[in-house]
Amino acid sequence: MAAGKNRENFWVSLGVNIVLPTLILMKAQKWLAALGWIEEGQARPVYFFLAALALPLFYGVCDLFKRRKLNLFSAFGILNVLLTGTIGLFELSREWIIAKEAGIPALLGLAVLVSAYTSKPLARVLIYNDALLDTQKVAAALEERGNSQKFDAALKASTILVSLSFFASGAIQFFLARMIYTQGATPEEFNSQVGQMTWISYIAVLLPCMLITIAAFVKIINAIKNLAGMEFEEALSAELREKQK
Repeated sequence: MAAGKNRENFWVSLGVNIVLPTLILMKAQKWLAALGWIEEGQARPVYFFLAALALPLFYGVCDLFKRRKLNLFSAFGILNVLLTGTIGLFELSREWIIAKEAGIPALLGLAVLVSAYTSKPLARVLIYNDALLDTQKVAAALEERGNSQKFDAALKASTILVSLSFFASGAIQFFLARMIYTQGATPEEFNSQVGQMTWISYIAVLLPCMLITIAAFVKIINAIKNLAGMEFEEALSAELREKQK
């Protein structure tokens, strides 16, 4: 039950990390001017940029304290915010922002790939966990059939698949960034481009990453069925089985 209470709310995360920062960057100045609170162009773009950056940064820090453990993805998320802020505030060249957009998912992919060769591959954390599956029951069935090592190999293969989703994300974002960001953009233009890049890359990256992640999930489920002799419903955690009734 504790795991369920600490589970992240997808829609809140989407709103705070993607939707609201994008709206602030692309529309906040025009909306405030339309309301008569400021004259358009009066407020410095850095204020809107900092406001947009503050939301995901605050969310990431709160999530970090709530779960009381360092989360690799939260750490990279905060790094992403800090890098974007630095590039924007110091008006660095177009190449820096392109490198950042492609580099963050590539680094994540590398970290996930490395985890595949450790005792805790990412698939074990994301998929083969007590919140989703009755891991003790599955482990006992695997041990009884002598298939524990084969299942570990399936976890490794699934983790490598997940890493490919990050590498694909990096490649997509590299080409999008080259199209969206322009050399010598003004602060206002840069803010608009960051907002545009945020929502376009989210849509463009989501589908291929979801498909690859689903393939990794299906690989684990098939491994449980073939190696542990259990159907997916049998392998579910007690909490999820109870919800199905």
